[in-house]
Amino acid sequence: MEIVHVINSLDTGGAETVLLRLLTAGDRSEFRSHVVSLTDLGPIAGDLNDLGVTTISLGLGRTGPFPNPFRALRLANIIRATGADVVQTWMYHSNLIGGVAALLAGRRPVIWGVRQTNLDHESVPTRTALVAKIGGRLSGRLATRIVFNSEISRQAHRAVAYADEIAQVIPNGFDTDVFRPDEGTRGSVRRELGISDDTVLVGILARYNPQKDYANFVGAAANIHRQHPDVQFVMVGLDVDQNNRGLMDLIDAAGLKGVCHLLGHRSDIPRLAAAFDVGCLSSMGEGFPNVVGEMMACGVPCAVTNVGDTASLVGDTGRVVPPKDPEALGGALSSLIELGGPQRQQLGALARKRVEESFSIQSMVNAFQTVWREVADLRNPGSGP
Repeated sequence: MEIVHVINSLDTGGAETVLLRLLTAGDRSEFRSHVVSLTDLGPIAGDLNDLGVTTISLGLGRTGPFPNPFRALRLANIIRATGADVVQTWMYHSNLIGGVAALLAGRRPVIWGVRQTNLDHESVPTRTALVAKIGGRLSGRLATRIVFNSEISRQAHRAVAYADEIAQVIPNGFDTDVFRPDEGTRGSVRRELGISDDTVLVGILARYNPQKDYANFVGAAANIHRQHPDVQFVMVGLDVDQNNRGLMDLIDAAGLKGVCHLLGHRSDIPRLAAAFDVGCLSSMGEGFPNVVGEMMACGVPCAVTNVGDTASLVGDTGRVVPPKDPEALGGALSSLIELGGPQRQQLGALARKRVEESFSIQSMVNAFQTVWREVADLRNPGSGP
């Protein structure tokens, strides 16, 4: 079965990471995948190429609210050339342009992927929110199925006219062989950062983006620093580095200079996550955040904001607080710090067990592959897998 995936970019992000996991763990003897990036080919393209997956860039600019119609024609030609049985799209712009292209290519079945929860101006750019709302109005005509990664995302999009009768939820899945506790990394990461082995590290994995609300994290860190001045903070993600003047100003104003380590984009996320003592999610909006499941799989207890399906992911293995409340987030993180090493490790073990039992990579893969078979059968009734 030929599957064409359409995604906004192949930079390192949540949707891109899930796509890579899906194609890595999927059945490549039954499904042959082709990945089309609307923009350029980022780091994930190399990983996909290593799997034998063809990657193509449409070269669509990142400015302007609407997809270029001529690029939709090119995408339609790619869909026809591959003989696509199913078109799987990821995120709003890809859903819209992929839906139009699949229609032009002969009404190929299309599965939209939606991973966002909030559409307010604080969480997403205005043009993205506009594309999302237009997508809602067209979803019943362009999409064969809509896959949300969280129940709360499904509910939020039902309110803006997404066709709920063709919707379903497939939570993210995590590879617990890759993301796992590793005692050896604790010392190596601390040597890299130039700190002692017994220093408590609070870590966050998030690109610099309004939705990730780094101001909330820095405010929480300032509260922790007043109570626990020896605790240090690790921030990992795209544009999270010393060249980011806005973030550096936040850190300086909070009095955190000297206890924050900004590592920018990294390819060794499993190693870094396993070295955290406490994990954090400070976002004001999410669907089903990969980074929380990754830290939990590494045996790290997390304090998170109550956005998307985060609370159902964490369960009773961490702390959940309202978004945009640095004092509450700081208090939750402090409570995990104050447990001490042995109790944090016990809680972290429960977090990993929760991921293993309820959010495995294979359960996600099986769910997607079932949907692909189902929508392909709608185009070719009675053909079977």
